[in-house]
Amino acid sequence: MAPRPFLRRPRPGSWHGPPSSVVWWAGQLRTGDVVRGAYGAVPMALVHEVDIAAVAVRALADDGFPDAFVDALLDGHAGMLAAPRPVTTGTIETVTGTPARTFRDWVADHIADFG
Repeated sequence: MAPRPFLRRPRPGSWHGPPSSVVWWAGQLRTGDVVRGAYGAVPMALVHEVDIAAVAVRALADDGFPDAFVDALLDGHAGMLAAPRPVTTGTIETVTGTPARTFRDWVADHIADFG
């Protein structure tokens, strides 16, 4: 399936700073006026990262938010105890030719982060 138009360049002055999560569109916009993607017809509401941060600040300042977050987190973890254990496959090795790295490898690579 050919990629469909995802976004057309707006009129000059009608778009005030896209969210940082869509910066990857920049290359396509530099070479034309259409961004193509696998799901070009999917409607999106683009929200500026400053607005997201402002909402996060308000949510974290609300006394009820941390309790609700912790409850949801703990409920999620409790649910995972009853779920089947994750299955690992050889996909990484099949694709890359190298076995997947272990958690021990990750710790060794990030030990300075805990220092």
